[in-house]
Amino acid sequence: MSRKGLYHYNMERCDHHTALVTNDHKVQTVKNNMEGYTARDVQRVKIAREVMALMGFPSEQDMIQMVRRGMVSKCPISVADIRAARDIFGPDVASLKGKTVRHRSPAVQLDFVEAPDEIYDRNRDVVLELDIMKVNGLPFLVSVSLRIDLVTAEFMPSMTIPKLRAGVERAIRVYQNKGLNVVTSMVDGQFDSMRGTLGSTDLNVTKAQKHVPVIKCKIQVIKERFRAIRSTLPFKLLPSRVII
Repeated sequence: MSRKGLYHYNMERCDHHTALVTNDHKVQTVKNNMEGYTARDVQRVKIAREVMALMGFPSEQDMIQMVRRGMVSKCPISVADIRAARDIFGPDVASLKGKTVRHRSPAVQLDFVEAPDEIYDRNRDVVLELDIMKVNGLPFLVSVSLRIDLVTAEFMPSMTIPKLRAGVERAIRVYQNKGLNVVTSMVDGQFDSMRGTLGSTDLNVTKAQKHVPVIKCKIQVIKERFRAIRSTLPFKLLPSRVII
């Protein structure tokens, strides 16, 4: 690594074996590509690239057609010079930078599987457990439905009671939108002030120093998966946006 943090390979310090390996792989250079061309040919190739630049970087095929048809007045290059330019210098860098576009992303295939009616019939009334999970100090509202076992998590930028109640209502609407009824929400003491504010959903608050068991296990699983993924990333610190 250089003093500026750039990884490089110093060929001057390579041993005999490394030199042999490098020679076997034949690193292609412009100097090697010039072999077989005279100094006059190389000069005409450079002029060909200059002419193409002055004309706004047309494609190689378009430039060849213009030269063949005499569309360029007093053109100092030939078709052979244009082809030799590609042979020596490769594709024109300015053209690649200006004309290369992002490839179209593959179309997203949506394959929704409708849940059987039996699942809706047997789980029409849903019991929900909710709790706050903190990751690096960032709060997330996590919910899990008993029997259905659907887990949701939402980042909470503010932990005020109105914001927290809005987050709980959004978690409940996930089930209501599918025709299910959340009859009970099991929470700990920090949600106690929401009693009577969640419509038909009854709020079951645990006793002091007690926790809702199922949601605690789910939060532990989420944190374990997060730590596992975190260990594969090449970063020592993660910004809050990446965690969210």
